Amino acid sequence: MNWIWAIIIIAGYILYRFIQDVKKDEQDLSNETMLEKFSVIVQRINEVECKDQGDVLIESARDFNLYKEGDNQIFLFNYGTGHLTIWGKYKYFHKEMVFEKTFYDVRNISTIQQHNIADAFIVEYEQKKLEHQKEVLRGR
Repeated sequence: MNWIWAIIIIAGYILYRFIQDVKKDEQDLSNETMLEKFSVIVQRINEVECKDQGDVLIESARDFNLYKEGDNQIFLFNYGTGHLTIWGKYKYFHKEMVFEKTFYDVRNISTIQQHNIADAFIVEYEQKKLEHQKEVLRGR
């Protein structure tokens, strides 16, 4: 019976921490939008991947997409509990690749850190894109 109480206490603590983090997110996003908060990352990915022609589609206070009209890729951004997750979706010969990367503890992120995050994402995304192209061409 004691282990049941231990599990309940641990689950309660985890739930409490989660709720606290969600409240911190709400405070973060009450001062500036998510797009404003991560503007350097978005600008850099737009510059490299969309050739500065990307459009942003706001889905909610915590989600938006970056895409270039008529292109075969899209980038999805999600912010939650102090973490930023970016997905890069790329379609090549009707075969889709999805690359996902989460950056932790980005509540108080500097411009330099944003540049580093964007560049790290771009390097890994480009590598996955090339691997995907090779794999698709091998299967043809």
